[in-house]
Amino acid sequence: MNIVAPLLLLFSAQSAIEEPAGPRPAAFPITWEFRFDFVSPPRRIDVILPGDSAPTTFWYLLYTVTNTDARTRKWYPRFQVVTDDLRVVEMDVGINPLVFNAIKQLHTRTFPDLIHPSKAIGNLRTGADNAIESVAIWRDVDLSSSRFKIYVGGLSGETMLVTNPAFDPEKPETREIDRQGRSVAVEVNPKRFTLRKTLEIRYNHPGSAAGRAASEPVRYVTRWVMR
Repeated sequence: MNIVAPLLLLFSAQSAIEEPAGPRPAAFPITWEFRFDFVSPPRRIDVILPGDSAPTTFWYLLYTVTNTDARTRKWYPRFQVVTDDLRVVEMDVGINPLVFNAIKQLHTRTFPDLIHPSKAIGNLRTGADNAIESVAIWRDVDLSSSRFKIYVGGLSGETMLVTNPAFDPEKPETREIDRQGRSVAVEVNPKRFTLRKTLEIRYNHPGSAAGRAASEPVRYVTRWVMR
């Protein structure tokens, strides 16, 4: 198993300037927490999918996740890209095998045990020997802006219950909807939200918009936030 370099936490000068507003996680871990390692920035790959004549662009982030807790824990990753214009793009778990195979072939020497994102989900046993090498992949995401963020959820058991500032006591908290022939109550006006400790990775993408397709994003802040 190839264990990549340890996660680099925030640069002190940047963190002093860009401290997140609102609730913050504990200064030290107060519950279980996975080790999350990555060495390279998100990369671009173009793949021609079945039935297409032109390639489709995908962005991906290679990672290794290790359970350092004494107990087996669930690894349910959530990777989101947030662009400069606040567009949120979720990781594509059901990615076409052709895309994954193309990425695996490119990195077979450094990530020999790389597994498909759909197979990375589930029980994560403790110890480096059980670490998982996988990849987050995004389709239909435009990273030509000068800055963007990646949020990684599922790495920690730390949560926080906060009051919803938009709660309206004059309106019902739930609404009944029909789901496969059953009536299900869905929250539409919650009193509180649950925030979870989440890793935030900020990138600069230097150069002009036209030239960014060939350039690599540069990481400048990595930190924990409640989200």
